[in-house]
Amino acid sequence: MKQHIFTLLLILISTFIFCQEKYLPVRPYEPIKFTNIQPVWYDTIIDTTENNEEGNGYNLLNFTLRCKPEIKDNYLYTSYQTSYKGDVSGTYLEKRDISTGNVEWKYIYGHKEVDRPEVARSIIFEQDSVRLLSWRSKDTLGIWPPFSIAGIGVTMTERSFSDASGQLGTYLTTMPGDTTAKKFTANPIFVNKVEYILKDPYTDGYRCIYHEVFTNPQYILSVPLDRYGRQNGLIDTFTTERLKSFFVQSLKGNNILLNHKKNERMFFTIFEDATLNNILESWVLEDFNTVDFAMLLNVDGENTIWSHNPNSDNEVISVYHRDKLVSKVAMPVEYHYNSFTFVNGKPIGIIGYDKVSNKQDIVIIEDNQFEFVKSLISEDSLRYMLIWDITKYDNLLLIHTEEGSWALNQVGKRILDYPSKANSIMAFSLESLGLVSGTSDAHQIKGNMDVYPNPSENVIHITVHSSNTKHLEIRNLLGTVMENISTHNTDKHTIDVSAWPSGMYIISGDHINPKTFVKI
Repeated sequence: MKQHIFTLLLILISTFIFCQEKYLPVRPYEPIKFTNIQPVWYDTIIDTTENNEEGNGYNLLNFTLRCKPEIKDNYLYTSYQTSYKGDVSGTYLEKRDISTGNVEWKYIYGHKEVDRPEVARSIIFEQDSVRLLSWRSKDTLGIWPPFSIAGIGVTMTERSFSDASGQLGTYLTTMPGDTTAKKFTANPIFVNKVEYILKDPYTDGYRCIYHEVFTNPQYILSVPLDRYGRQNGLIDTFTTERLKSFFVQSLKGNNILLNHKKNERMFFTIFEDATLNNILESWVLEDFNTVDFAMLLNVDGENTIWSHNPNSDNEVISVYHRDKLVSKVAMPVEYHYNSFTFVNGKPIGIIGYDKVSNKQDIVIIEDNQFEFVKSLISEDSLRYMLIWDITKYDNLLLIHTEEGSWALNQVGKRILDYPSKANSIMAFSLESLGLVSGTSDAHQIKGNMDVYPNPSENVIHITVHSSNTKHLEIRNLLGTVMENISTHNTDKHTIDVSAWPSGMYIISGDHINPKTFVKI
């Protein structure tokens, strides 16, 4: 009898909890507030799409395929993909003043305006316009957002906007029946089948660069496309062994950097342009584990950051200068999602705790270890701030986050509230983040030596903070000593570099660790 009563009570309690969980009141969205630090400016876009079996809100469609933010002059260009339902359903491109955070213009089109789903892929600048290139799916594999673009016959769409006003100028797309270079796939299951759309330097069209893994040998292909996404010439190929991750980066001018593998060694190669016909430089990454999955987190000049085994228990972050391994650190087990960029040649990361939703640590990788700088602690402990991109511009660090609003039910189980997702952009000053001195030596990371401006064309100023340092020297990458500096009498030095050849130089000295790279 007692057992039956207990079972009945358990059923009643469970029903009560279920009803309470189902009808939990909506929690209004509020911007993230931080303890002891506030952004210079903050902006967010939210998606009120409810969480259900068909998708749980904002940006899932573009989660693995999001479009890289771009910077031109003092403006940030960002494209987001929302969920396919809700009041902000669709894709938008916006131009934002980096200094103030004010939006200059924004263009949005919903899924109801097009007959097939689209995912923004690349932002490409012309003289007076900006182009947004997207993948467009002919037939989809399902309704769950990440797969609604993973269909058959994915082709390209171009929207060209006036850079001054944001007015849509042209809309071009491959139509059914057109001959395309390839039935492009954006299927996230095939993680190494990644396509990069770049401007073709010789035409008004584009180059699609991707890694073909289903041939023997494997190839990196550069496919010329017209503005409709149709093949427009012969395909150029470059041989590689199968890559678990493939990355392409546009450098200054028309130069293209990509990774490839040969004899189980990982190469970085710079090509003259996206045709991949002329190699300018190529080097083997020192002590690089090609077995592990790896992610290219950032490239700055000749500095690169690789991440091995991301989001796993044995993740490793490797920092290279060209082919030389500068630092290699094992990710502490309490950290999970992370993003890195370079500030004055030093790798800066923002790393989240695995089980603490309101804390992110700012770290510098130096000397094969993490140097803790500061914590970004949110006053909202029920919301997780997932940082997916950080960009340094002038004296600001731009932080792009993906947030969820959370709530707890009566038994302490954490469930998503509505609005379920939001994407935010925040700008923090480097000084507020502890990354600059706050003196006239602005824009310098704390350490035992400051070098500015970096890069430089005429002179460089060096300030030494270590009383034990008696001597400095500057070498080029071939090892030739360009300047010997005695620090006995002063800790401030000005070096005329106006006659030096353009390139990277290494500044080192006794009791100076690590070495500093300066670009001339």
